[in-house]
Amino acid sequence: MSLRRVVRAVSWAGLVGMVAASPPVAAASLSPRPELQQTIQSWRQAPYRQTQSLAEASLSVAWQPEYARSPAWTHLAKKLARDGQLALFRAEDDVWQVSGEKAEWFTCSGAAGDASVFWFRGAAYEREQGGWASAATPPALWEPVLGVWMSPRVASQGASEDDLVAVMDTASAKTLFGPWVAGVVGSALFGGRGMSQSDLQALLAHTTVYGHLAVSRASGAPQLQAATVAAVVGVPTSVVAHALGDKVASAVRSMTWRIDWTMKTSYLKVSQPLPQGLHPAGWPSSGPGNSTGSGAVEGNATPSNNQTASGSLQNGT
Repeated sequence: MSLRRVVRAVSWAGLVGMVAASPPVAAASLSPRPELQQTIQSWRQAPYRQTQSLAEASLSVAWQPEYARSPAWTHLAKKLARDGQLALFRAEDDVWQVSGEKAEWFTCSGAAGDASVFWFRGAAYEREQGGWASAATPPALWEPVLGVWMSPRVASQGASEDDLVAVMDTASAKTLFGPWVAGVVGSALFGGRGMSQSDLQALLAHTTVYGHLAVSRASGAPQLQAATVAAVVGVPTSVVAHALGDKVASAVRSMTWRIDWTMKTSYLKVSQPLPQGLHPAGWPSSGPGNSTGSGAVEGNATPSNNQTASGSLQNGT
């Protein structure tokens, strides 16, 4: 399956903390909702942050008892098992300060190639085959941890850490995961035929997104250390029938897709080197990682159309 098509359908709706010496006694936990809100806010606003993430998709199928051991279904079962394990992408996002200004560098590697975006002073630059180019419309990262969370609760608690779990609001889940459900599940089930809007809506109606956040309180304020956001998609019998036929639908007891985004983050006060050949507008001459190269781009670089080796980071076209 081509990751290019999946990434084009998705807005990238953009790890152990470095803390000052503090008393060994951790701060008391907040109630789950304000703790979750403060955790996400502090992660978004961290002046220094290093985040690694990956996304994977997996399929599980349970067969009706009379078909479970039937040789006639062995080939299909193996094919579904083979096609139902997908590595979507791995990414790294680094944030640091340059003369009081925020710099951010996002890199992503997937089945279709690599993508790289750099932000500084409100401008975005994308890595293309010919070098770096300024982006006419700055792309937004896909960061599902920023979804709207409902009914958060503490799953477990230690002396200085909490494990929070929550369920994503339905509308937020559709916005953040709808393109992935269409791209990943739709492509896997329907192939080149494409999936109808009615089947997509049926899948989204059977999608629940769960969040699991590991939070440290060692520095006093809650601080995000790691997270898993999982979209669980129960495939209705009608969609199975449309995709694979009535006979297969009658043999399937349940079919479930799962799309997992996992991340870990740290807050080391370090600056990254400026990418080779990139000269962002306003970058101080004494800024870290200044370099020269044939691919250098200034603030008036040729505008990019937001296309990368992995497809568009912004638009679904």
